[in-house]
Amino acid sequence: MLACVALLIGCSSNNPEIRTICLRDGIGNYIIKWETEPQIDGILKMYVSDDPETFNKSLPAGYANINDGVFTYITNDNMSRKYFLLSFNDKYFKTIGARSVGMDSIQNVREIGGYGTVHNHKTTRWGQVYRSGQLSSLSEWDSIRLNNLHIKTVIDLRGNDEVAVNPLRYSNANIVRIPIPIKNMDNVVTRIQEDRMRKGDGILFMQDTYLQYVTDYSEQYAKALDVFLDKDNYPILISCSMGKDRTGYLTAMLLFALGVPEETVVKDYMASNENINIGHLAYMARDLSTNAQETITALLTVNDGLIDLVLKRIRKDYGSVDKYLSKGLHLTDKKRETLKDILLYDSGKFFDMKENFDKEHEKFGNYEIKIYTLFDEFYALLKDFRKLSFVSVDQSQFEQLRNDAYLLINRSLQDAQYQYQKVVYESQFMNEETINQYKANNPNYKKDIIYKVLFTNKELDLDLEDDQSIDTMYRVALKKYYSK
Repeated sequence: MLACVALLIGCSSNNPEIRTICLRDGIGNYIIKWETEPQIDGILKMYVSDDPETFNKSLPAGYANINDGVFTYITNDNMSRKYFLLSFNDKYFKTIGARSVGMDSIQNVREIGGYGTVHNHKTTRWGQVYRSGQLSSLSEWDSIRLNNLHIKTVIDLRGNDEVAVNPLRYSNANIVRIPIPIKNMDNVVTRIQEDRMRKGDGILFMQDTYLQYVTDYSEQYAKALDVFLDKDNYPILISCSMGKDRTGYLTAMLLFALGVPEETVVKDYMASNENINIGHLAYMARDLSTNAQETITALLTVNDGLIDLVLKRIRKDYGSVDKYLSKGLHLTDKKRETLKDILLYDSGKFFDMKENFDKEHEKFGNYEIKIYTLFDEFYALLKDFRKLSFVSVDQSQFEQLRNDAYLLINRSLQDAQYQYQKVVYESQFMNEETINQYKANNPNYKKDIIYKVLFTNKELDLDLEDDQSIDTMYRVALKKYYSK
């Protein structure tokens, strides 16, 4: 099962493949499982946060033997959403969350974070794009849960008739309505009620509906994708009646645009069957015939035949999915790069860089041992030479010389360690573009880190105007941060 959610950490042959999955049990606890190939021995540290891009690494939420392969995070908090940073021997890291979002009154709520791309390294960001069924019968608790997701934009893909019958009840976000109506749905309902529609008819109806996404509604989907080009719109929730067909198609096109492999896209699409509570809708069919109930089931579930059919139509009409994205959905190369900059982070470059630093740091440590050994041998020879030559030497000055040399060696090691920690700290989001943009937008970022790590009272007025003072305090801040 874990192989289905595999995400490769790094492309280096020396990096292990780490597969993880996070699920929630019936009472809301998080069940986190992992596999490594090849097998890694050692300790796993787990950090927890409400924000998938910020973890307090001074406070691990738990520890496990890596070979155990499973950890249960027990919580009584069913209102907020948790993310986890897994640290394998403080060398390999993985951010993970439960993709499904538990709701009482909304069907099929989940997010698209944590998917790897075709070219490795790049991974979809957690907590940025959600998908769901309609928000027309929100419970009080689910309204709070939605607020805790910090949704800023809802893309409502339902037709005007659907909205008129079931108005959207969530008002804490900007609502972008892009109607994609379901043609002839009234006729389908009537035929089901009159027992004039079979399961096969329902499947044919769904096939026609999916083909219309390509032939009739590409402009609407292009308009929807443009919403994702503005960073200020995030986090975004895509919504339709059940969150499986129109939402599923838009999500699939978004994932394709980001470079997520087709196998993963199809699995995300098929996951609707695990997140729609058919039993909750049983009242709709309780008085209908068996044929009618089977037809309703066909209409309320997804199957890989539907997504396969629409992809074949795309390839027939456009030649490839990439050409459809550019010609049918007007996603230029520039737009796709914008989407990737917003929704992907580089999970591999960071780890390759860190591995190189680890190797150099280990090499430096070996040099340090050799230097100390050679110096002690030199010190012993000097003492022997003093005895043989009967030269009088002040022993305290001789010891001071030795201590000064050790101090120089230690300073070199500390400087190397500082440079190492600096890169790791500044790369904690594992996204070079994000780091550079943050530095450009925050020229005083070193000061911010100094105050964040060293001082809780930001009103404290420190004389940190010259670069030397700032760099010195910045080193102290990093040392304190990593010594916790």
